[in-house]
Amino acid sequence: MSKCKDLIKENNELYNYTQGGTLENLKYENGLEKSHIDQLMIKLKEKDMINGELEGELTELSETISFLNKKIKDFEEKNTDLEKDIKSYKSKY
Repeated sequence: MSKCKDLIKENNELYNYTQGGTLENLKYENGLEKSHIDQLMIKLKEKDMINGELEGELTELSETISFLNKKIKDFEEKNTDLEKDIKSYKSKY
């Protein structure tokens, strides 16, 4: 008898769950969550795209810095050579 009462109670709970709007509420909440997840995925894709662009710019900047450092080194070497030439010229005259 107890088992029958438990089954009847469970059956009533399931009925109330499906007919009482709880299922509709869960479907609505599920739809909201799906919409939120979709928005997050869009933002994540945008973030990934921005990160890719920034990495490209960072690579370009690194290459530019390396190029400019080489130019500075070349100018310093040329300057050193010119200073040596000036000293040599002054010592001759």
